[in-house]
Amino acid sequence: MSSQAPQPTPIRRSGNSLKRSALPAGVFLALGVVCFLNGWMVFGSLSALLAIISLLAARLSSYEGECPTCGDRMEGITKIALSRCRHCANYATPRDGRLYPLREDYVAPEPLLALLLPPGRSFRMPPVCCACGDPASHEERVGFSTPVGQGIVSTQALHQSVDVPYCDQHKQAALLSFASSSAAGVARGTLELKVRSYRFYRAFLDLNGRDRSQGGSS
Repeated sequence: MSSQAPQPTPIRRSGNSLKRSALPAGVFLALGVVCFLNGWMVFGSLSALLAIISLLAARLSSYEGECPTCGDRMEGITKIALSRCRHCANYATPRDGRLYPLREDYVAPEPLLALLLPPGRSFRMPPVCCACGDPASHEERVGFSTPVGQGIVSTQALHQSVDVPYCDQHKQAALLSFASSSAAGVARGTLELKVRSYRFYRAFLDLNGRDRSQGGSS
């Protein structure tokens, strides 16, 4: 990582990102044509609508730029939402056509800053409130259950949970789920912890080490 202070970087349209993002729109459009030719008007109309939505989403997320923190290339970003660098795992925020490093005191309106917790790997929580970034006073458990088994009736449930730090003023500011295994570098069974405080997010990375696995989803 460069020793210089992070600098904002320009956002530009990416032809490659646009092509990849527009692929679902082409699939839905082709499906719609098949449906209309066979007289399936309802399914055809639904496919056409999904094609339009996919195309709009592709246009919104088909930008690229250099990470303002480490300089690595960031693809598939938007001009309206936070983006996470796959190399250094820091977040960047778009403003006036440029990417800026996210302020350390940033607090998201809901849990969306995503930390990956790879299976079989121990980690430590920083003494920082995951909701606001102030010093933490205690921990609360966040978790979820997912049914496992074969057939229509699941025979058991898989429970996953972690203890997350909070201050006395906050609670319920973290979400735990399985991360998408379709993203590059994300192993099956990896947990994703989403929090509100960017100070907590950065402290977690500093405490547990920054590696490329943290950039697997956003």
